[in-house]
Amino acid sequence: MEYVNKEDDRYLKKARSVSMVEMGNLRTHRLTVENIGPIGRADVEIRPFTVLIGKNNVGKSYLAMLVYGLYGTRGSSLGHFLRSEIVSYELFRRYTRHPPLRRRVGEDTSKLRDEIKNRLTQLLSVEQFKKEHLHTIRSSIEYSFGTRINELLKYGEDKGKITLEAPALKADLELNKQGEVKGNVDFNIDFLVDRLFKSKEPDWLLEAIMQPLKRPAYYLPAARSGILQGYRAIVGAIIRQIPRIPITGIELPKLSGVVADFISTIIEETTGESYRRRGRVGPGEPQTMELVKYMEKYILEGSIETRSESKETPPELFFKEKDLLMPLSRASSMVAELAPLYLYLKYVVSKGVLLIIEEPEAHLHPERQVLLARLLAKMVNSGYRLLITTHSQELLTELSNLILLHKKQSIASELGVERDEILSKDDVAVYHLYTTPSGSESRVLKIDEDGIPLEEMDKVKADLYGKYTKIRYA
Repeated sequence: MEYVNKEDDRYLKKARSVSMVEMGNLRTHRLTVENIGPIGRADVEIRPFTVLIGKNNVGKSYLAMLVYGLYGTRGSSLGHFLRSEIVSYELFRRYTRHPPLRRRVGEDTSKLRDEIKNRLTQLLSVEQFKKEHLHTIRSSIEYSFGTRINELLKYGEDKGKITLEAPALKADLELNKQGEVKGNVDFNIDFLVDRLFKSKEPDWLLEAIMQPLKRPAYYLPAARSGILQGYRAIVGAIIRQIPRIPITGIELPKLSGVVADFISTIIEETTGESYRRRGRVGPGEPQTMELVKYMEKYILEGSIETRSESKETPPELFFKEKDLLMPLSRASSMVAELAPLYLYLKYVVSKGVLLIIEEPEAHLHPERQVLLARLLAKMVNSGYRLLITTHSQELLTELSNLILLHKKQSIASELGVERDEILSKDDVAVYHLYTTPSGSESRVLKIDEDGIPLEEMDKVKADLYGKYTKIRYA
């Protein structure tokens, strides 16, 4: 593999530090969920690389979609409210834009800090603000799932609970059968003010309050390959029905927010008009384009191309293998499954965002699952945040190997592993969701000198081997 070897893990630390500065320390982001969907109680600490495993129907997707809703809080009314009310925003803008004022204040900024802190404290305690913030949280969760809050509660329960602890806030939320979200969102004013002065960007304060987890999230749903191959037909069918709605009262099909966002992102970000408007193709970061090249060379053995007939029509997707160009619908299931990740890396995401992927290993041969594990490790070391659900023992085993290599980097090249594929165990958290009489619960799988414990998956293989030996030697 044509990548430059580094002398030590300073490269990994430097790559990780970029996004840690922007997002706050993700290791302090903890989410606790009670009585939501099939989940009785789940307690998850969100690391740079968070992995959810477990049997079907234990709530892995529920948890992932809930994280997406919280990260992607859509607060246009809240933003308007904040922009019209935050006096400290203009105070700080004047301070940063006018050097004479800065010199007059001098090195002692305590007076300005206190003024901003007091104003923020007053603002964030206003009842209207609290009401607006709870409303945006409720709307974001409902949008993510495409359903009302009361329909998300665990069967037979009247209330559900969500607790979120992050550097910027602590939120204790209660979801009830009336479809309400009640509770408290307490912001860490000292943290906000301190980060504001460090960043010297007034916009940071507004974003931190509106999106306390700081950076946006993107979601690749489990049915992404089918959606990707049929989205042009879906969009066309919906558009054709719009004129008939007032006449016939037709109801449009319901989509969850994760699916709707996935379709709209593919359409908006992969058209020629979109990247012409941005002045470049994709985020354009060198490390990101290296990830795209890695996919092309080692996993896809080809590339995904988009063609648009006009600005009004969604782009058509093709798989290019050497000189052969074919519609994505005729490409292999592996190519169709990985096409969304490829497109997101090339056109959509940038370092620091959270990318949530359901079952990234779907339709991949075990050999390609191993290569995919290395790609995911490269992404984390390039500054991406990942949350995945998986059923793949091969993928988990390779991730475990990459973690073990962190203390034995001298043999990495002997195993064909590049330095930017090696993971620190401090960046990885693996949670096993399992069924109990009171609903699914979570337990953290402690990563030790043996790597990620995989006893749960080993049980299945051991059982199969036991059956084999009985049959073979009967």
